[in-house]
Amino acid sequence: MAESASPSLTATEVFEVPEDVVARLRKLCDAKDVPLSTALAVAAAALLHKYSCDGMLAVRTTAHANESWVGLLPVTMIVPDDPSFEQMLARAREVLPNRPEGPEIEILMPPEFEMKSQPLKLGFRKDSGGLIGMIDASLASTAEHLRTLLSGLTNDPRAPLSTVKMLGDPEMKKILIDWNQTDRGYPQGSVPELVEQQVRRTPHAVALIQGDQRRTYIELNEQANRLANYLRSRGVGPEVLVGLCMEQSLNAVVAILAILKAGGAYVPLDPSLPEHRLEEIASDSKLAIAVTSARFRHRVLAGIETVCVDRDSGQIAAENRTPPAAEITPDSAAYVLYTSASTGKPKGVVGIHRSITNGLMTVSYANREVCCLNTFLSYGFSLANLFLPLMSGVPVVVLSDEQIRDSNQMMTVLEKEGVTRLVLVPAVLQQILSPDFGASSRLRKITTLGVAGSRLTPSHVKRLAQAMPQARLYNRYASTEIGTAAAVWEVDAESLTAGGEIPIGRPVANTQIYILDRDMNPVPVGVAGEICVSAAHLARGYLNRPDLTQERFIPDPFSFEAGRRLYRTGDLGRFRSGGEIEFVGRIDHQVKINGFRVDLPEVEQALTSHIGVSEAVTAVREIGNRQRLVAYVAAKPVGTPSASQLRRYLQDRLADHMIPARFIFLKDLPKLTSGKIDRSALPLPAPVRPRLENDYRPPGSPMEVAIAQIWSDLLGLDPIGIHDPFRDLGGDSISAADVALRLGQRFGIDITPEEVLDRPTIAELAVYLSGPRGAATGA
Repeated sequence: MAESASPSLTATEVFEVPEDVVARLRKLCDAKDVPLSTALAVAAAALLHKYSCDGMLAVRTTAHANESWVGLLPVTMIVPDDPSFEQMLARAREVLPNRPEGPEIEILMPPEFEMKSQPLKLGFRKDSGGLIGMIDASLASTAEHLRTLLSGLTNDPRAPLSTVKMLGDPEMKKILIDWNQTDRGYPQGSVPELVEQQVRRTPHAVALIQGDQRRTYIELNEQANRLANYLRSRGVGPEVLVGLCMEQSLNAVVAILAILKAGGAYVPLDPSLPEHRLEEIASDSKLAIAVTSARFRHRVLAGIETVCVDRDSGQIAAENRTPPAAEITPDSAAYVLYTSASTGKPKGVVGIHRSITNGLMTVSYANREVCCLNTFLSYGFSLANLFLPLMSGVPVVVLSDEQIRDSNQMMTVLEKEGVTRLVLVPAVLQQILSPDFGASSRLRKITTLGVAGSRLTPSHVKRLAQAMPQARLYNRYASTEIGTAAAVWEVDAESLTAGGEIPIGRPVANTQIYILDRDMNPVPVGVAGEICVSAAHLARGYLNRPDLTQERFIPDPFSFEAGRRLYRTGDLGRFRSGGEIEFVGRIDHQVKINGFRVDLPEVEQALTSHIGVSEAVTAVREIGNRQRLVAYVAAKPVGTPSASQLRRYLQDRLADHMIPARFIFLKDLPKLTSGKIDRSALPLPAPVRPRLENDYRPPGSPMEVAIAQIWSDLLGLDPIGIHDPFRDLGGDSISAADVALRLGQRFGIDITPEEVLDRPTIAELAVYLSGPRGAATGA
């Protein structure tokens, strides 16, 4: 049936569009004077628009009858934001060709408007009063979405597209309810209360370790109580923000616990930050008091009262060792952690006690576990690394500032103290898995390893399995706005054999995760959308930023619970068929190249899947007066690929417009202190010849010199050899058209872009233009 409907369509899935929907569609087509094929093409474009995260709805399509498909029509249809079906049809009537219709219709959408790297082909055959549709079997769900959407579009053609659903009730129930059954109740009490409960259970067990220093639970609790009472005498109480400017030490942990016991919320002031950054944080949080040490007291902004734990130790020791009577609830403010913002000034995330304590519902510890605080207290990772084991009776090794920055020192401490559980960012994981670090012997006691903060790749996992086969690996998804974690996935062999991305997992206890389009509608399984997290333990929002808080923390449209909120993460993700979530990238890292939408993480994933690539990141740069994609590659020491090899590798995996124009090889990618890639520090492409597989040979003949000059101007490179492949220099179909144009202007010849691409080197093109072909046209 599919073959008789359309010889060029290889569909195997057949679906039926109900007669009542077809009747409404025909009636609408008659009223708007558009062919049925055009209306179906517009509906397909509307579906793909809903699949995408792009705000623009555009149609480039063939929609015809009784003829084989030969090429895309050069038609782009732009419609108003959030149009109705009537508006889309009216616009289609103006720009799309009106062709005679037969009994069979074929529609093709090019890949840039589809969720996969392939065109979307649909076939339709008129059948009595209805339509029989045909589509590739791998897109069977797309057929159901189109049928649901068509029903809605024809039922109310004046409704905004954002309000017309494409998901049927069974799929909606699965992704909104079935995959979010996580309610388990919250731990009762605040962080200090839960720590004190552990003190009563194991008073003489070791709680904190640093070097030769040890703090038992009862020692930690009494020291924190004395400092808390001292802070109370200095005006600290419920909701009071208290700065923390100290080295990474046991005293710093005591200070945090004391601030919480006094009812306040701690605001880390990292001593390593530039002075202006500390001033911005202190000013934004309106700090009146800070806990510090003699070493870093000078880093606290003038005018802020200081409590110096070593200088004031005598007064602090004289305070009562019982906890102060502070009114603290699970919803009291616990911390304000500052993160970077697009405005250039840091934004403070106000977290609550419940943001921390809910983590206890997601983790379990074995006997004789040892954890490690291997992140700075100003980072969100510290919430899980410090508080969860502390509330569970598990000793925490506190690394010093120097040990955190030096992976070799960190490894030494981990080995010496017998650390069994660790959370790392992938960049640090990759570093310690280097053969030089000897992870196999030094980390043999690690039984549980969590990875968070960046994409975990199959390469990481394979190397980990070789270096630490005894360790269970968890991919964790979290942010400061969420708390300790929103989703977790245990990575195993099955995760690798499934191919593609390592999932970030499923929502943790008391957490719901929705993947939504820009109109806050759920997207289908397999389609990318914004990851949105609903929970009672979300952060309050951003300090002194009601506008940003209102934008990112919105009422949960899927909850019946009063006051329930949804946090819009800005991350892109998609559901797998089993309910696991894949992280795709950031919404703000989506770019357009030559009018095509490109998700940079997708290109980076393809690059890092190459056996010779250790890390990769992409960015848009201006080259030859055009915005081009540039890949920055950190290659492995052995088997470093050339730019030509990487290009060929990507050409087998990505659409042409996703292939970088340049490949810049770096020893290491620049990193922020958090371990994430510092995109602002990536170098600009140099206008020099890239590393190629062929040797350089300069132009000789006048024709070769002329072509080389044209290529150099368009590609932004100098010099260019006569045997350098055009595409390996960053050439593409657009630059080939520019070459053809300039050659025509220079020599008065008529040459097509295809002829340029078919002669990929200057030598070949010069011979071609100097021979009979060129002579016939005047070259």
